[in-house]
Amino acid sequence: MRFKAVTLLFLIILSGYALAAGAAQPSVYCLGLAVPEGLKESEPVIRGLELYLEVYQSTLKQQLSREFGIAPPDLEVCPPGQSVATPGPGATSLPYDQAVKEVSSTLVKLDNSIAMIGNPAQEYDYIDYEFHNREKIPLISLAATEGYGIRQSNYIFSMVYDDTWQGMIMATYVKEILEAKSVLILFSADNKTLSDSFSRQSAINGLKIAGSFQLSQKDLMENNLTPRLGRIKDHYDQIILLLQSEIAVEAVRQLSLAGIKTPLVGPDDLSSPKFISGLKSLPRHLQPKKILVANPFFFELTTVKARDLIELYREKYHRQEPSQFTVYAFDAAYLITRGLMHGLKQGKTSLPELRRAVKEYLESINSPDQAVEGMSGRLYFDRDGVMRRPVIFSWLRNGEFYPAYTQLLGAQPYDPTLMTRSGVASPSGEVLLPSWSMA
Repeated sequence: MRFKAVTLLFLIILSGYALAAGAAQPSVYCLGLAVPEGLKESEPVIRGLELYLEVYQSTLKQQLSREFGIAPPDLEVCPPGQSVATPGPGATSLPYDQAVKEVSSTLVKLDNSIAMIGNPAQEYDYIDYEFHNREKIPLISLAATEGYGIRQSNYIFSMVYDDTWQGMIMATYVKEILEAKSVLILFSADNKTLSDSFSRQSAINGLKIAGSFQLSQKDLMENNLTPRLGRIKDHYDQIILLLQSEIAVEAVRQLSLAGIKTPLVGPDDLSSPKFISGLKSLPRHLQPKKILVANPFFFELTTVKARDLIELYREKYHRQEPSQFTVYAFDAAYLITRGLMHGLKQGKTSLPELRRAVKEYLESINSPDQAVEGMSGRLYFDRDGVMRRPVIFSWLRNGEFYPAYTQLLGAQPYDPTLMTRSGVASPSGEVLLPSWSMA
């Protein structure tokens, strides 16, 4: 949530040796991770970077040396210990937004900071766009899906798709695969872009919207949901929960209490550990049997490389499970390393030059032809800095995700203006559904 208090943020430091004018000059390169210490969702991200450094040292350095023709820098994770200043005597915490600003301001003043990684989970999506525009330091977000915000800065890149794309594909899946004729939409203010996109695509696909309600935590505390639903006269086949995790849990509880058993469909917010644990905390009779959830990453349908990384994670961390953001953090660090080497190969040595080199490199991987093979697949951004990924659907049952039998084709790059009545069309005019079914 935007105003969650945090106790500590720290920097993860990468250090190495740059090559300038053919001679090795010792230099330290710093990658900042704006993540609250102790936050459950942050641990898989930090471990993802630790694993990246292990793989980098064992195999990636040799590969990058052959590719770039220079010696890659030696990287290390420096000990944490740089805490965010707390306001006032005896104060121990900051709102999340302010904490991010504090750690970003600390990082950018260092004379060796190259780039940042932020947003460790769906609930922690704040980005200070004005700061990155002003300071000209790149940031790769692991979780932000709000395309409008990402587009406010050329220095911001996101490892996941934006809400416009997610809404288009969700509406198409509900109409064409689930064969729904009418839906009810419940959305929160932070998901307005997602709701608008879903509604626009529904109109194109001939999917009727029986009602659309914006909900806040206050609305649900005052039990305003079921009276609103009682005013809907039209039938609806699915309820679309475009809600953030905490609001979604309470909405599910009230729907169940009202005896409403209409199937539920939700966006990537509902894949968060906070939503899953919230569902499990409900009395058994109030838990829905299953919810269809959209997500950009699904372990059972991912690459062989990612599955190897997952197994390495389990071995190293005593059989604990990673999150999708473990893999995103690994890939983000890899892309920043490549951008750094891109600058070093060009003979750039100053901090502003190397930051700009990382930014320009990330901008250059902007099509399938320019994509980089990462752990989570082929990595490239669109012109707005949003990574192109398919929308994968899975069923959430008893706290576990199971892939949906039928998926849609996620061809990229896509053009939001090219949509047909029967679905979303690629630039070539090919309709993107159905793609494939599991045997």
